Amino acid sequence: MVLSAALAVGAVSCADPKPSADDLEEALVRTGLDQEVAACAADALTENLSDHDLADLTLRGPGAAPVDDPKRDDDAYDQLRVAMDRCRLLQAEVAPSTTVVPSTTVPIETQPSVSVTTDGAQLTPAPDDAPTTTVAP
Repeated sequence: MVLSAALAVGAVSCADPKPSADDLEEALVRTGLDQEVAACAADALTENLSDHDLADLTLRGPGAAPVDDPKRDDDAYDQLRVAMDRCRLLQAEVAPSTTVVPSTTVPIETQPSVSVTTDGAQLTPAPDDAPTTTVAP
């Protein structure tokens, strides 16, 4: 979701290089997000990134997204990730990703090819009239 948000931010064209939350929300809706999820993501971006970071995203696209500092757990990347996680949960509530595929069950009548006796399992030979296939060496 961070990447799609970054792409949408890069797609926002306005005179001010820093997009507004409304501009971001509109761009995210155009990418296919639900209005409520787009509003969540736009708020996450505007509340967790500096004006400079938002302007960079607008001008440079996803390559300007914040980078995680592994030594910190409170940098812009981490804050944005936590905020976007809330948006992902909202997305799951709004548009579950369950796909129903119609199917048909056809009964197949077959004879077992393995019979079990007191000595263990053994293969049952094919009937004499069964079709055969010859494989050339």
